[in-house]
This record gives sequence, structure tokens and C-alpha cells, in this order.
Amino acid sequence: MTMTLRPAVSFGALLAACVTIAAACSGDSAASSGAPGARASEATLAAVRARGAVKCGVSQAAGVATPNDAGQWQGFDVDFCRALAVAVFDDPAKVEIVPYTMQQRFSGL
Repeated sequence: MTMTLRPAVSFGALLAACVTIAAACSGDSAASSGAPGARASEATLAAVRARGAVKCGVSQAAGVATPNDAGQWQGFDVDFCRALAVAVFDDPAKVEIVPYTMQQRFSGL
């Protein structure tokens, strides 16, 4: 059986986004102290909120991210993206799913 890194890489990207958003939303003393990392997190969260949706790049793979027969995205990465949308907007529908190849993903987001 051949294993690919696609799920691990996409999970890593989503995890990094989650940590950034969580840090910006936490309101702890590090974020309010004006530390460079906190300012970057606040800027990232502000950009996401201004866009009005969490934008997630996904690689199409069964169980990870695929459109169903109705054209709605489903899978682990999609569910994770929706969870981020709930954390930021309190609305799981505020997501923008963008299918990318592994080479396109980070430059596209």
C-alpha cells in the first residue's frame, strides 16, 4: 500500500490557520501586549473577517475533500474549514473551498 502526504500536508496547513485564528481570538495578555506575533495574528484575523469567509485550499481526495453529487464539498478538510468558520463567524457556511494542486496551494491562498 502506497501512502501519500496529501492529508498530512493539508491538515498541517489547516492546523496552522486554526492556531493563528485561535491566537488572535484568545484576547490573552500576549495578544494585547503588542508582540510582533500577536500583531501578525490580529492582522490575519482582520483580513479573514473583512473577506467574510474562511478560505481553504484543498486537494481533492476521497475522504479529504470532494464535491458530492449536488456539488457541495465534503470530507475532513472541508469539515475542519467549516469548524474554523464557526469559530470566526459563528456560521459554518462562511467558507470558500478552493481546489488546488499541492504546488498551487500556498501561493494561491
